[in-house]
Amino acid sequence: MNWRKTNGMVPVDVTTISVGCEEEKFELYDRTRDEATAIFKIYVQCKDEDVERGEKNIQILAQTVRYILVQRYELKGIVSSSFVQGIQYVTMNEIENLHGAIIAFEAKYYAPRQVPREVLTVYKIKIDF
Repeated sequence: MNWRKTNGMVPVDVTTISVGCEEEKFELYDRTRDEATAIFKIYVQCKDEDVERGEKNIQILAQTVRYILVQRYELKGIVSSSFVQGIQYVTMNEIENLHGAIIAFEAKYYAPRQVPREVLTVYKIKIDF
């Protein structure tokens, strides 16, 4: 599986998943944090000369991604919750036989309202008496 950190499809000859954040929304939560909602688009694509097989494979791949995201809705503690809003299936280029799915994914997390202060790491302290 080929992974890309881009917003949009990357046309290549291998099965590829691209992930990009399209939007972040913020709502006041408390004095120090905002409740943030990030909207991601996850693009899954595969190339197959057989149109029916390609469409079936892209549906299986997209549903597999959905199941994984549902099982790990906190993304190992990175977010407080997440939700797959929907999946759109497309044949991206009939000449190239590229099949794709666009997964709309929403994640909620708490964002600091101020720039965090940098904390210096002290490796060694020497004190002479």
